[in-house]
Order: sequence, then structure tokens, then C-alpha cells
Amino acid sequence: MQKLFSLICLYLSIGLSQAKARSDYDAVAKECTTSLSDFPDIRLPGALRPERYHLDIVPSTNGPPYIFHCTTTIILICNEPTEYIRLHSLNQLFLSIRLELLPDDYIFTNNWTHAYQHETDISNHTSPFYNFDTFYEFVKGRFVGTQNSEVDQFLAGNSTIFEELNKPNEQNEPNGKASKTEREISGYSIISCSQTPHEMIEMQVNKPLTTGRVYKLELKTMSIITSDSIGLYHAAFTDKVTGAESDVLTTMFEPTRARYVFPCFDEPDFKAVFTATITRAENKISIMNLPRRMTLGPDANGNYVDVFDEPRDVRMSTYLLTFAIGEFDSIEGNYNDIQTRVFGHRSFINDAQLILDVTKLGLEFFEHYFQIPYVFPKLDSVVVPKMDFGGMEHWGLVTYNRKAAIFENIDSYSFVNLNTLVAHEVAHQWFGNLVSPSWWDDLWLNEGFATYMMYFAMDKMSPDLQIADLFFTSPVRGIHEVMTVDQKNNSHPIYVPVKEPQEIEEIFDVISYAKGGAVIKMMAFFLGEGTFQNGLKRYLIKHSFSTASHNDLWVALSEQAKEDGLPMTDVKSVMDTWILEPHYPVVMVTIADDMSSVCFEQSVFVETAGQESRADDVIWQIPIACTSATELDFEKGPDDIMWLQEKRQCFAIDILAPGDWLLCNVKQEGFYRVNYSLENWRRLTDQLNLDHTVIHSINRAQLINDAWELNK
Repeated sequence: MQKLFSLICLYLSIGLSQAKARSDYDAVAKECTTSLSDFPDIRLPGALRPERYHLDIVPSTNGPPYIFHCTTTIILICNEPTEYIRLHSLNQLFLSIRLELLPDDYIFTNNWTHAYQHETDISNHTSPFYNFDTFYEFVKGRFVGTQNSEVDQFLAGNSTIFEELNKPNEQNEPNGKASKTEREISGYSIISCSQTPHEMIEMQVNKPLTTGRVYKLELKTMSIITSDSIGLYHAAFTDKVTGAESDVLTTMFEPTRARYVFPCFDEPDFKAVFTATITRAENKISIMNLPRRMTLGPDANGNYVDVFDEPRDVRMSTYLLTFAIGEFDSIEGNYNDIQTRVFGHRSFINDAQLILDVTKLGLEFFEHYFQIPYVFPKLDSVVVPKMDFGGMEHWGLVTYNRKAAIFENIDSYSFVNLNTLVAHEVAHQWFGNLVSPSWWDDLWLNEGFATYMMYFAMDKMSPDLQIADLFFTSPVRGIHEVMTVDQKNNSHPIYVPVKEPQEIEEIFDVISYAKGGAVIKMMAFFLGEGTFQNGLKRYLIKHSFSTASHNDLWVALSEQAKEDGLPMTDVKSVMDTWILEPHYPVVMVTIADDMSSVCFEQSVFVETAGQESRADDVIWQIPIACTSATELDFEKGPDDIMWLQEKRQCFAIDILAPGDWLLCNVKQEGFYRVNYSLENWRRLTDQLNLDHTVIHSINRAQLINDAWELNK
């Protein structure tokens, strides 16, 4: 199998006949080597950092198999001397690799790497390097008697293959021998390549790269367009009237899938500026994160080239990059000077108006809430036939799953879900995109925050929908649902150290989303809305266009709390236990006989008896606010909190009259359950039977949920 891949690489890269390619294999082809012991690290080294990427994407749908060519140009800054370049790459055939030292006075914003700087004549331009049909026939010719599905399976293998990288190749390089001369002048060449563990490749350079210098790395690859929601994939819309299918190409790079499409530094901390050129057929359009600056064509094959290369100052992580190609129609409506559009198939595009409306509302809300302008000139959305999630927050081009986003006759449940889905993705444009997690163990910062904000923002934007109540009762990401999950013995903490891609995929779960959102809601409560909002602004401004960890968020919020004179200013001491430990506490409430004091005692709440001892030494710092039949105040703030910071504490209380009920965890701001003496449970039950509206609807739901779980 390795040998055949090498033959294909050689055939594609130097244009030899099939027979000659086979005969020359031993002389010039080099296969990947793998040495587990030599590459123990799962993370990329920091010797080189990408400053800019340009992708030249040329796809084909003349299949199956569906394949595409990509020329990836990376501008690199060297931070320390190294003779190795390590990148992520998976399922790619490497055609050529070139390294060039750039001048000392290279200016990033004034120089770029693609051939389409201006509206030039491209009538003689042809698809680069290969013919798709010939490629497929060549592969089939090596598999006499096999079915196409087996060919597809072969082509989707995990092998990465390199040709002889220093072999002069006039046919494949623009301007022929001139490119070779440039390499000789710069004095750099790739002398060996290896496929390493952890989905990486490593290239050895003939001499060390120099600290402070800037380099241009160009890699030409071919890859498979998959049928799964991985990397660049294809799916089809079916016209509901004609039954005709319309093929769509789109991407899913989160969390570690950009490496399926182009060699890259596929970790969130390696942010860079991206631009792209995309070749497409006349009857299709292409869209990506950036606005399309111009379209060139037709070329000699009747194809068009769309150029996306402005703005050149927005740095983002690889997982946020996206593009799509298809026969899209669109609807449009702007928010101030930000262009907003929704792309989709003509058979349903008019049903996408709600996406457009909520996107504009979300932009307005979050710009005002964070007091930080949205950084792109557009925020488009595209509805695709299928994807793993309901939506994906790509910066400037949000992707939605058709099943989650389009309804001909939308019911109230779907209406509310779509509102919150769009609000979730728009919130990410700041919290997740403007500032991304340094590593995937802080995924919850992205998803927990967007989960909290999708309810908070929609409640502010459309209070008549009472969406805030769904934060508790939603069967998908509601607080009651995640508490049931988190009390199981096999639950995990919010913050989970992850290494391999499979481990990263596994934490995209209800704990990261819903429990993450719940503890953020609790934090907003004990800090107060103003301090919380200004602390988030402080955090986002400090780390804009970069990455951060949960500790960076704790610092920003603590600084804001001190500035605002809050009683609780050490956010880290409160929050670390909530994110570093699994499960949550139950608080037993005991009222003194004279009604003048109340005692709280905490213990871990787990599903199976006997498991409690595992967490006996865990002490949560729990913010507790209570009200009573006499007080009836369900709008509590930081000054009303009693902090339970030990296993058992007692507090004086002056809101109780004889015969009163006491209700704690007002509006269920804290992520914990509450238990009472039988007498207090009886008084609460009597109140619900007499006039249930006296107790806030959130606490009514809480009482039922807590009583049910405590009585199991």
C-alpha cells in the first residue's frame, strides 16, 4: 500500500507515464518513516510560528472518489534555531515542498503569496498539476477487478507520502527553472520528511533556521473530499419539488480536522492570518470567512477563481477557518456596516429568515454588551446538508445543519431552539473566536460561555419568549439534565486534560456545554451583572486575537471585583473546585428552633451509595441566598450571599417569622441541590398547594427536581 501511494505521488508530481513511473519508483520515491520513540510530544514545538497562510484550493467532483488539490503557503517566524519543521498533516499526498528565506525588510501587510493580486487575464490558466479523471483511472488500473468502494477506501487511508523533494521539476513549478534558482539562492532545502505519531509530519532542513528571520514554506498536496463531516466533505441537497440533487462542498475543522485539508499548525494557540483562492465551476459560488474581493475567469477549463484576501489583520485558529462551494441562493440584511447574509439551497432559502434576523439582533446585543466591535466586515451564515453539530461558529461564516436550522412550518419548540442556536454561534464571535482557548482542556470556556449567553442574550432580546427558564428545563442542555448526568459515578470534571484527538472529541459533551454554562451563571450571580460584564470585557480586550486559559479569566474577573469593591474578590479560590472536580454538592439546611439562625452542611451528591467517600475531602465554596414566606424576595445579589466555605457553617438570619418556610438557592443561581428538614418541606408543599405563584417559577421547578432526585 505504501509503495502504491508513492507511485501515485510520483506520477502526479512529474507527469511520467504509468509505466515509467513504476520503473523509476526505486530510484526517486521516498516513503514516510515512523518512529514512535523519536516523537514523544503530542504538541507542536514553539520554535516556529505561523504568521500567515494562503490556501489555493482546487476541488473536483468528478468521482467518486472526490479529490482536491491544495497549495498551502505559510509565512513562518523563527523563534529559536531549528533544523526541523513539524506540522500536522493527515491523509495527504505531498507533491512538492519548498522553503524560502524572505528578505529582512519583508512587510507582512504589503506582501502576499498568491498569483491573483490584481484582475489579470487568466484565460490560459489550467487546473494545476494533474487531471482528475486520469488520476482516478490510474488508481483503478492498479486495482484490477475491485469495486469503486474499495478504491475509495484505499484512497481514504491514513498514509502520508512524499516524493523526492529536491528533484528539479519544471512542469510543476511556475516559471520552470526560476523557482529552482530561487531555492539555490536562499540556500534552504528539505532533505528528509517523516510521518510521526500524533498526526504530524516532520521535515528536516539542510541547515538551521535563524532566530528572528521570516520564511515562506510552500506545500502542494492532494487529499480526499470525504463523505463524513471531517475536513473538506461533500453532501447533497435534494430539491423538494424536482427531486434533483445539488452537491455542496464544505468543511468541518473543529477540533483537529484542518490537518485533513492542508498541512498546518493545527492547535488553537497557533493563530495566524488566513487568505484563500478557490477554484469553482461557473454554476457554483464559493464563500469563506473573508469577503470575496474579486472573481477571475473563465480559465482554459471554464472554471472561475474567487479571491479572498482582505482583511489581512484578523488572526484566528485553524479550527475556525471554513469555506463552502455550491449552487447557493442567499438572503441579505445588514447590521450597521456589517454585511449579513444566509446562503442555502433555493428550495428553502426563504425559510432561513429567522437565522438572518437573530444574527442581526445578536450582533447588536453583543457589540453593546462587550463594548467591543465585531472585527470582520461581514457575518454570513450557510446552511449545509449535514454536519456533526447543529451549528459551528466559524469566524465570519457560521455553518448550520439543515435539520437544525430550516423548518417550513416551525413549531414553538423548534422556534426557541433555533433562536438559542443562532445566539450561541454569534456569542462565539467574541468568546471563542476573538479569544480562543490556549488548549482544548479549556473547551468549556468556549462552549459553557456560549451556552450561558444564548439564554441570557435571548432573554434580553426577546423577553416575551421566557427563554431564560429553558436554561433549567431544556432536555438537551438544561441545568436539571446536566445535574442528572453529573451525579453519575462516571462523570468527569469540566476542565479535563486532553492529549490525543479522540480525547478532545470526547469532551464535546453536556458537561462542557451545560455544566460549564451553569457555573458561569453562578459566577455572574456572585459577582453581580455589572462586575461580571466589565470583567469579561477586560478579559477579551487583554487577550484579543490571541488565546487564554481559565486562569486568565479568573484574573480579569478578580481584578474587576477588587476595582468594584465586592466582598468576594478571589474568583480562582471559588471556581477552581467547581471546574476541577466532578459532581456537585447537596446542601442540607437546618433552621434553628427560634428561627434566628440557619445552618448549612455540604456533601457530594452522587447517584450510588458508597461513592460519597471518594469526595469527602472536597469542599466547595458555595454561594447561598435564601428567601422566606415573610420576605418573598427572589431578586438577590452579591450582598445577599452567605458563603458556605466549610463542611458545616451557621449564619444569623432575620427574614423568618414563626411558621415560615425557608427557600435557599434563590432562582437556582448555584449549581447544587438543597435538602431541608421534613417540617420545612411540608411548609413549602403547603405553599405550593395554596398559591404556587408566590414562589418563583424557577424555584418551583427546582423544588420538584431536587425532591425527585433526593428521594431516589
